[in-house]
Amino acid sequence: MVNEIKLNYNTFGDATIYKVKYQSNYFNKGEKCSKDVDVLLNCYNWQLNKWEKIQLMFKGVKSIRFVETAQRPSTVVFEALMIDKEDVIFDFFPIQVDGRGNLQEDPKSDFSIHCKSVDYKVL
Repeated sequence: MVNEIKLNYNTFGDATIYKVKYQSNYFNKGEKCSKDVDVLLNCYNWQLNKWEKIQLMFKGVKSIRFVETAQRPSTVVFEALMIDKEDVIFDFFPIQVDGRGNLQEDPKSDFSIHCKSVDYKVL
């Protein structure tokens, strides 16, 4: 799914995050809980050459970091890092390594998610 997201939305350049929803479901005692995050964005679809509102659905969230202050809003994306290996990693504010699209995960990112899987839908 990450490859499809990259194909359609590239690195989410100039995307605007307008809603973040976090849900944690605790089951019976002794069972693991399920954590999900939905991120709603206004972003450009490079395949269709138009702006769209989409919902990214992160399932089985292992970690999430979201920092927002009045002095530094965390809602306009310059370039997002997306990795699909053992875990899916989305870093909406990665380290710009060389200014040529080479990105690296930032451990102090204002918004990053590690999860089991990601899906999306156009709203």
